[in-house]
Amino acid sequence: MKIPDRIIVLDDDSINNMFCRYIIKEALEEKSEIVMFTSPQKALIYINAEYAINGISTVLFLDINMPVLSGWDVLDELSKTSSAVKENITVYMLSSSVDPNDKKRADKFDMVNGFYEKPLTVEAVQDICNMN
Repeated sequence: MKIPDRIIVLDDDSINNMFCRYIIKEALEEKSEIVMFTSPQKALIYINAEYAINGISTVLFLDINMPVLSGWDVLDELSKTSSAVKENITVYMLSSSVDPNDKKRADKFDMVNGFYEKPLTVEAVQDICNMN
């Protein structure tokens, strides 16, 4: 994967989101647009509206444990979206969970390309973009 045009971070923890923004900017030297969401519902509305038309290469860092809709619920919703969404968004789970069952469950989703434990690192972002 090359450097994506956009990176979306979906985590209900706003402090983690600020940290992720810093790490992504550091890793990619501000070459990608960064969009943050603390609400899974708002993120899904944005994704469905934005990606139904545009072919913007995007990485989505998705937390598992969130209120109302979990990361698993978000993945279920994304699996029902148009092919344009699925073709342009690459999902990486970003979680504090160390449960091996979470990693196995993530592997069952075609859209999920990896699982990273928090905190996000510069090396992880660079590895995802094949920069190392």
